[in-house]
This record gives sequence, structure tokens and C-alpha cells, in this order.
Amino acid sequence: MIKKLNITALLIMLMLVNQLFAQSDKILLYGSCNIDEANKLSEYLKNTSNIDLAFEINDEANLVFSKYAIIFLCGNSYLKLSETHIQELNRMILNGSLLLIDNYKSDYTLSIFLKKLLAEYPEKNNSISEVLKNNPYRVNFEQLQFNTKQVYISEKLRVLALKEESIFESELNEDNNLRLGSSIIFNYLIGN
Repeated sequence: MIKKLNITALLIMLMLVNQLFAQSDKILLYGSCNIDEANKLSEYLKNTSNIDLAFEINDEANLVFSKYAIIFLCGNSYLKLSETHIQELNRMILNGSLLLIDNYKSDYTLSIFLKKLLAEYPEKNNSISEVLKNNPYRVNFEQLQFNTKQVYISEKLRVLALKEESIFESELNEDNNLRLGSSIIFNYLIGN
């Protein structure tokens, strides 16, 4: 009887410890990301799904990718990455991290960057509705008419780039942007 009680107590402690670590996840923002809009996305996720994530901005001097499972590079900030940062980012993506490039401008420069980052994996140009087949937040894809590029590793989305549109800008329907950002993060967290 006491042995079963000890095992039960141990299992409860392990579940609490796991929940503590899950609550402290952070998402890296690098480049010209709007932290206020990112915080709105975090709040939206918390209110609609009980997913408690925080966004953290890093500058070039303190840029370390290994602490983050999800990395947002906003604007053309991917062009400023050093070879060391590209190698570290490659390692993180191959280990399962998700890279989101928000609001890139040039297909040509992005293609060069993706070839440097993940040469052995081809880029794809699927529509955002094809990328997010699981649409838990009911994103209205008809309002999102922009191009995307993706890289898949073992059929899992590992890089998603949005051309000339941003999840963190309120120029589009703000609610739809929150739903889009939430769907991307949610799909990554559940393993899609």
C-alpha cells in the first residue's frame, strides 16, 4: 500500500515539474518584430488554448538560438546573420525547432539564405491553407492573399516564410493575424 502511495506521489511530482517547464517556454523575436503585437498573440493563445508562451527580443550581440524552440526573424533580419548563427540555426532546425521568417521582401535573397541554411532540403511554395491543414482557430484564408515559402524535414514544417505580410502588423485583419499566428504555433506544439 505504501509503495503504491509513493509511486503515485512521485508521478504527481513529475507532472507538476513538467508543467512548470512547459509554462516557461519563450519564443525568440529577432529583427523588426513588434513586441506589442507579439504580446497580444501570447495573450490570445493563453486565453483561447491555455498555452502560456512569452516572446523575448534579442539583439545581435546576445543572439543565441539554442534556448528557443520557435524563432521569429522579422523583416530582412535573416540577411544579418553571421555564418556561426546560420550554423547554430541549422542545428536547431534539424533538432526540431521551427523558424518563422515574417515579412521578407525578396524571393531571390530568401532562396539563397535557405540554401545556405538547409541545402539538402528543398523549399516549397504551398499556400498558407495547405500549410495549415489543421485550422483550430478558424483562420479565414481568403483574407490572407500572400506568398509563403516552406521547408519540411521528415514531412514536418520547420521553416515558414511569409512574403511582404506580417503576423505582427495590424494592417491585415488583426483578429485573423492572431488566429494565423496561433494556428502556426499550435500546429508546431502538437507536432503537425
